[in-house]
Amino acid sequence: MVDMLSEVRYVVQDGNGTWPSGGIYWFGDLSQPPQPPVPPPNQVPFDIDAYRSLAFPHAAFAVAAHSTGPWPPINELEDIQFSDSFFARASMLLRNPLDIGRCSIHDVSAFALMAYHLIEVCKRDSAYMHIATASHLCIMLGAHRGWVDERGKRIFWTVYILDRWLSCLMGRPPVIADDAIRIPLPSDAAGMPPAAGLRAHVELSRISGYVVCNTYRIAPWDSATGVGDSSQSPGKVMWMLEQWKSTLPLRLQLSPDGLSNDPACVMLHMRYNQLIIVATRPLFFIAVKKSVAERLMPQGSSKEYNIQLAHLRMCIEAARNNIKLARHFMTINRHSKPLHAMLHYCFSASVCLILESLVYPQQSATPEQNAARSADIQFALDIMQGCERLKSDPNDKSCNETLHDLQMLVARLTTPVHLDPQIGNPNLQALGLTNSFPQPPPPPMPIESEPALYNELVNWMDDDWFMYGTYMD
Repeated sequence: MVDMLSEVRYVVQDGNGTWPSGGIYWFGDLSQPPQPPVPPPNQVPFDIDAYRSLAFPHAAFAVAAHSTGPWPPINELEDIQFSDSFFARASMLLRNPLDIGRCSIHDVSAFALMAYHLIEVCKRDSAYMHIATASHLCIMLGAHRGWVDERGKRIFWTVYILDRWLSCLMGRPPVIADDAIRIPLPSDAAGMPPAAGLRAHVELSRISGYVVCNTYRIAPWDSATGVGDSSQSPGKVMWMLEQWKSTLPLRLQLSPDGLSNDPACVMLHMRYNQLIIVATRPLFFIAVKKSVAERLMPQGSSKEYNIQLAHLRMCIEAARNNIKLARHFMTINRHSKPLHAMLHYCFSASVCLILESLVYPQQSATPEQNAARSADIQFALDIMQGCERLKSDPNDKSCNETLHDLQMLVARLTTPVHLDPQIGNPNLQALGLTNSFPQPPPPPMPIESEPALYNELVNWMDDDWFMYGTYMD
């Protein structure tokens, strides 16, 4: 048990108390093995509530059983089944979370750790329900108003971070509104890891909440409505992220070469880059749609636009940085199995890098740049090889299959008409498509004979562009 608890501290990013950042989560004290309570001497019936405190270590064992195994996994299904036995015991011990008279801040910690495990095994809806339960228990216990000690404070903010992460991951409104929170940020305390990493993660999660609620209009904070609402512009988000990065303490900053030997610090900056991608992605996809429409339409758009590409370049640069950080993380992390967040970051980055040749069709990259881009895409494919955890439905395609299909589609679209795709397309190497891959079919011909598709492309060329001015102001 001591060994499992020690290892799980690296998985849940509190660094086993040895990382300079102090980690970016804190679920509770995992340094000591669980001690079963002593039941009253004359108690005849067995009272399971006397053992409620054991739910937290069982949740930790579930995380350890799944996340500390070999990578690629020998049998991913067996790993999940093994961890599920610990998870089931934690659920049994917690019993009814709606019975507030029996609940404490320690139960909140157990629910939060169970949600973390469910994220790792890609049961996102269940994770969402568990973190919602933990959030509501915090509210009922008054934790959001500061009626807890430093340990309880850190547990509350860890719940807050997971709530914002799931909100961003699934496009759902967060459970706890920022306006309702009165508890101060984590602070350094004797016997606990440094609070710098957790505090910075909280502040970054606040920005994440703003991005989800306003950029994607899930639950807008601003009262202004209508087309061209400034809350949808990535400019404000970029400013917020730059402010966050510029005020980081020295122990959380990256080295001049853009790396860090603290795994929690690396993951923190990967989430920062992911928020840049999420904030600029609507604009990025509009540019992709315009490029596709121009390639398939017999004539250009009926309008001329002075397109500023600064935010698009930020999106691509953030994708490149995340692949760079992911490579480094896999060399310094204690366990070879990548975290769910790592896989998500790599998938998002690789999508942007594959679509880059559509967004910048006029730019000529050097062979070295094409080779670097191909290597980045291949790294993302390799790290997700054999991983089924990102599939919410067993019938869905794997991430690898999805990325390969996207590579083939972009190669087809970027091949000049009437040219052999293998000979006439210089982007194949940059897309990671070599002779070892099946070559893409010939590019599509102009579609004047398809009225429905033609009208859709006209909308892409014209109707979406009112958003372009909003994003680029």
